[in-house]
Amino acid sequence: LRVEVPEPISFETDVQVRLAVPLGAVHDITGTNIVGILRGTDPSRADRFVLAGGHLDGIGTDPDGTVFPGANDNGSGPSVILEIARVLANNRDTLRNPVVFAIFAGEEEGLVGSESFLNTSLVTPLRPTNIVAFVNLDVAGCCGDSLAASDESFTLHARAKAAADRLGYGLTYTPTVGGSDHATYVRRGVPATLI
Repeated sequence: LRVEVPEPISFETDVQVRLAVPLGAVHDITGTNIVGILRGTDPSRADRFVLAGGHLDGIGTDPDGTVFPGANDNGSGPSVILEIARVLANNRDTLRNPVVFAIFAGEEEGLVGSESFLNTSLVTPLRPTNIVAFVNLDVAGCCGDSLAASDESFTLHARAKAAADRLGYGLTYTPTVGGSDHATYVRRGVPATLI
């Protein structure tokens, strides 16, 4: 067997390049997750939780000083979570499963808040095996007049679509680009979707 190795397409030049990347000072930041639980009415489902979450952190600024406004990427999810909690608290008698509301820190830094919450819940009733579904709200309500949900769980996506249809909203698929807090749970086998 003879394998021919192609000639390299690179070549030397007399040009020198100097590159500088300005970096800001590195400092520690403490993040805090905010978590609440609304208990359901069915005692047989007391340890079968639905998780609704979003993240609160933003990117902040570029080294050149460009500010990244975070109202959509990190303000929208927690805002919707608070409204869902308010509506469900006023209609508590309709809940069969308890609902956990989580506003995570550190999503932009690599899902730090959701990983921390999941890891500290491994020996509690909130462990991943007791989470029946996670609906992650990230960039909620952006960019159009229809909703989109990721398809890591086709069953959960179908349920979200049925609910959207019932309320008169369109719901389409969106590919999951990069990562968001639901990926923390998907890796542990929890049905999850990003809306």
